[in-house]
Amino acid sequence: MARGCHPCTSCVCTLYGAMVIFALSFLIFWLIFLPQELKFTVTDASLTRFDYNSTGNNTLFYNMSLNITIRNPNKKVGVYFNRIQTLSHFAKKRFSMVTLTSPPFYQGHKNTTVVGAAIEGQQLLLFKKKDVDKYDRETSAGIYSIEIKLALRVKARYGKFKTRYYKPAEKISCKLKLPLLHKSINGTASSAAQFHPTRCGNVYVIIAKYDGA
Repeated sequence: MARGCHPCTSCVCTLYGAMVIFALSFLIFWLIFLPQELKFTVTDASLTRFDYNSTGNNTLFYNMSLNITIRNPNKKVGVYFNRIQTLSHFAKKRFSMVTLTSPPFYQGHKNTTVVGAAIEGQQLLLFKKKDVDKYDRETSAGIYSIEIKLALRVKARYGKFKTRYYKPAEKISCKLKLPLLHKSINGTASSAAQFHPTRCGNVYVIIAKYDGA
């Protein structure tokens, strides 16, 4: 009888071979393109209103603007941004969701793109006492801890190959310390504190399903 995989283990042999081929293919791809993480930074931000009344209608009124810098450090990988959403949180409660990418855009190699966000409105929030205490402390200090999470829908371009659009599993977190700006009589906004650019999380644009385009 010829040597080789026993008929009972042929499926295991086939699966193992497929896994080895996939691993080698992925390694070759990685060595060719050397993909690096996209880098996100909130480079500028202003907060002109952040009012919450726990004894009234439990509504948060907010008005802030952000400039988000996206850096693609890759030499051979481009990225199509179909959607970028900002999810704004205070005391771990979301109070706003804004879509930034209209229209969608392509970010080429070694490119830096700045995306602006205007986040304004009101939202009913049922804070617990500890949340109200946190809001009161930060109101007294004049600086609010606001977390912005970025939800993406992207696809990558590797040479002539493109992936399908997909959503990275992890949202990108930007934990901001935002000073409240006060307007003077002449309309100039100022604050005793200054906003400092804040690095957010990074994300890999990995291979998803090839779309043939």
